[in-house]
Amino acid sequence: MLSLSNNTMEIVVDENLDIHIHDKIRNAKWQLDNNAMFLETAEGQKEKLAIVDAKAFENQLTLAYKSEKTNTQVAYTLSLCPGYIEAALATQASLENFAAITMPSLTTTIKKYIMPILQGMLWDTRGEPFEETYHEAAHSGFSMPMFALLSEKGGALYIAETQDDCTWSAGKDIKGRTWCCNVQHPSLGTLGYNRVGRIYFTQPSITKAAKVYRAYVKEKGRFISFKEKIETRPSLANIFGAVMCFIGYCQDDIDYVENFKKLKAYGFDKALVYPARFNTYSQGFNMGGAPPINLSDDEIAAIKALGYDIAPWSWVNEGLDDETANIKKMARRNKTGELTLGWQIDDYKYYHVCSTFMEEFYRKRTRMKEMTWDHFDVITCATNNECYALDHEAHLGKPLNKTQDREYLRKLLLAAGEYGPVSSENFNDAYSLEYDIGSVKALVQNSGFMYMPIPLTMLVYHDSIVHSWWEVHNYNCRYFRRDRSPFYQYGGGGYELMAAMDALYGCPPDIHPFGAQYAWTGEGQKTWLYRFRFEDPETQLALKLALPVAKSHEKIGMMEMVDFEFISDDYNLQRTVFEDGTTIYANFGLHPQFHSECGSLASCEWRQGRCDS
Repeated sequence: MLSLSNNTMEIVVDENLDIHIHDKIRNAKWQLDNNAMFLETAEGQKEKLAIVDAKAFENQLTLAYKSEKTNTQVAYTLSLCPGYIEAALATQASLENFAAITMPSLTTTIKKYIMPILQGMLWDTRGEPFEETYHEAAHSGFSMPMFALLSEKGGALYIAETQDDCTWSAGKDIKGRTWCCNVQHPSLGTLGYNRVGRIYFTQPSITKAAKVYRAYVKEKGRFISFKEKIETRPSLANIFGAVMCFIGYCQDDIDYVENFKKLKAYGFDKALVYPARFNTYSQGFNMGGAPPINLSDDEIAAIKALGYDIAPWSWVNEGLDDETANIKKMARRNKTGELTLGWQIDDYKYYHVCSTFMEEFYRKRTRMKEMTWDHFDVITCATNNECYALDHEAHLGKPLNKTQDREYLRKLLLAAGEYGPVSSENFNDAYSLEYDIGSVKALVQNSGFMYMPIPLTMLVYHDSIVHSWWEVHNYNCRYFRRDRSPFYQYGGGGYELMAAMDALYGCPPDIHPFGAQYAWTGEGQKTWLYRFRFEDPETQLALKLALPVAKSHEKIGMMEMVDFEFISDDYNLQRTVFEDGTTIYANFGLHPQFHSECGSLASCEWRQGRCDS
């Protein structure tokens, strides 16, 4: 039997080569999840890894594994460090032909999983067998490179220190065994560099696990508060108390200025309006049969005069294949040298652009200098990738890897930050220093789904990054509801549900008060156009629900969220607490519920502080 120990934890290897870990502070027992260890071949075939040897030296344990089919040898180390365990996979030539390899993770008998999917999910292991791979961001992927397990006595948090080439695997097999683990992938076809993760132990609560991750982010210098940001970018203060005001991608035949005057008269003193124009490589396209929105200088000036901030739609990650040599030159290339298709609207095809060209194009800001903030399409959502073009000046003669690619994306976001608040599709804390608003949230469901959404991102970043809705997921837009069965549901048109979520999470409300937008017909890439008007009953309901949420956000938007709890056994009653003691309650059940702290709450009702029934 081998063992390593310090004042707070102990690692023991028994005669069966099972690895046991003891959190001494909380007296919680964990075990290395050897059943979750696998290799994946380039062809997608998985090979289980079995532990065959273990050696200890000082504060480090070396574990040897062998794959079941090819007998490939793999070695990991577990090192006791002050406050955490470091899990490492050294670069090994024997792994060059593999597409994926797992990192060590923990398991225990009774557990719940905290996973950073969208705003965060709690999974109590319910549901049928499944196996899922979660990529970075991309709506259904991970927003932060971590996950946690909660047992009866303690919590264990795994953080992927090497994030750029990783995914997460989670699932449940037919025997009821569950897992979640970090999976590392090659960089430019090879492991290339050492892969490292950290394991921390914590109290068995969602809040405590989130705060350990928050402390880690701060330790790494990847956290900056809104208060600090505002010192150098004062216009960021306009976020707090504002309504996210989406007016559609498409040019409409309405009087935009008069409609914004109606919004102002309703009581919205602040609004983050977008988009006013399209900031992209070419304008010669339609969506749903309509051209991109293109407000005049006079319209933009009049909207700003109301006290509203206004942004373009910065779509610089893809370019229209319009037969110009410029797009071909900037295009991202795959391993065989081909352009890669990114987006298609009707018959218009857009190809990925190499990130090394984006900042230069952005800084030209053609007809965009009138804007006071900026919203990017999928820059933080689905862009981090490799480029194999050999004639791009920034990586001339050699491919660009994901780590390098990310740095160019960060430069792009920093360039935008020189003009005001910066927003991008998807919440992704790989860009925590570079932008201010991330999007895409799941709906807190009343029943019937395996995962329960939780405000994990806001427990970490509420006083640093806003977590808003995807731009078409407005309170009053029902056209983009998507069922991620059996896990969760997301979309717009949730009205009371979405308003209660925003109030609970301390986030701004989101409406589409007027304007035109396209959606898919369901037949390939064909689209159709829909419109909202200020006087529509749907819009009026959204406005009514949004106004008190905006007022609440104005008060607490810059504060840390210090606590979150489910206060009913059915998960429906939820509570958040902010640093000044402000407490928000919400009921996401289908029926009224009573709690001694908040009194009686109707379905999808929220309340600040205590109120007797």
